[in-house]
Amino acid sequence: MFTTALLVLGRIVAACWANVLQKRAINDTSKLGTRPTALEMLLAILTLMTMALAPWWGWAIYESLALLIQQEQGAAPKALAFWGWLTIACTLEVPGNFLLLRSIQRTDLSIFGPLSSYKPIVGMLLGWWILAEVPTVFGLLGMGIVLGGSLLLADPTRSSNKAGSSHANFWNSGVVDRLLAVALTAAGSIFLKLSMKSQNTLTSLAAWCFVSWLLAFAWLLVQAQMRGAQRTFVAPRFIRVAMQREVIGIAANMIAMQGLTIVVFQAMHVGYALALFQLGSLLSVYLGHRLFGEVGLWRRLLAASIMFVGAALIVLAGLRPVGDQEQSEIDNLETEAKEVENFESEFRVVALKDLDSRQVEDFAKAKGIDNCGLLLDAIERWQLQNAPMNADVASFRKSS
Repeated sequence: MFTTALLVLGRIVAACWANVLQKRAINDTSKLGTRPTALEMLLAILTLMTMALAPWWGWAIYESLALLIQQEQGAAPKALAFWGWLTIACTLEVPGNFLLLRSIQRTDLSIFGPLSSYKPIVGMLLGWWILAEVPTVFGLLGMGIVLGGSLLLADPTRSSNKAGSSHANFWNSGVVDRLLAVALTAAGSIFLKLSMKSQNTLTSLAAWCFVSWLLAFAWLLVQAQMRGAQRTFVAPRFIRVAMQREVIGIAANMIAMQGLTIVVFQAMHVGYALALFQLGSLLSVYLGHRLFGEVGLWRRLLAASIMFVGAALIVLAGLRPVGDQEQSEIDNLETEAKEVENFESEFRVVALKDLDSRQVEDFAKAKGIDNCGLLLDAIERWQLQNAPMNADVASFRKSS
């Protein structure tokens, strides 16, 4: 229990500190003369993560190509499904992460952090729309609590954020970017989970970094092309951004955060873990006040606490649980599926003696058996060994 608590705490600290480093790096003008854009920052972070995880995404590419070349039955659809779902996920999450970085550039950290409580709302609504998962009364109540708590984040005074680019008004452009980022990344996570059915978690994370990097780099090239030849120097800028100490720290924190998330999910119930992760919003409020001089500490702590309660309520009791009757139907379906699978397996073995030569050749080809003659010889020997017994039984029945 103590080890699990340390893991949860480590994940919360890693996520919050990554946000601190992101805010520092994306508002830093000392290295480039101007602030890096959100796209440059995103590409720099993805470059470092992709390089660090190269062995895993390299293996995923090699394995997929090997399966396609071998043309093993069912292998090609599996490989294509993995990369297909992953590409859809990255297509949603790359602009989502771009908006997230642009939001943290424009918004106080003490507002940015508590807005993570909207993630369970988006997840619940997407589950309702896509998966027909009906929210409970507690889920709707939690949604109302989150919305009510977010009103306390509004402040009529100007933010004391040293970046000086945002007002603490709740509905500024940075907040809108943050909410759009939550929606896009939540939608992307659905397709990411579908892709993870074909690969382990670490390989999926590495492949996600690689595909995201490709999409972000293509986006940067298109953007440079649209702005004209005078902006062709934009590509080396993200490399210079990636060489900054803060950005290296961001990439390391992101990998550590994902790794800790995987370990925590294995150690405890996912719903409890997601609820505890929302405690990071309180730490974000404190860090925003302590490190960036943001105003309204106690009001925003109160707002973050209220929003945490609402988010936890959604995560823990937001969806209608499966009833006894529905669970029984699911169990029956699983049992029937296993019986069909066993029946098909037994049928293939028993009926093999009844196949003609052409059917045996097709069977051998499907199973990857190169020497069909050896298989036919084995079948003939089996038939010869069993034929006398069948003849004796037949003659015994006739005589009786």
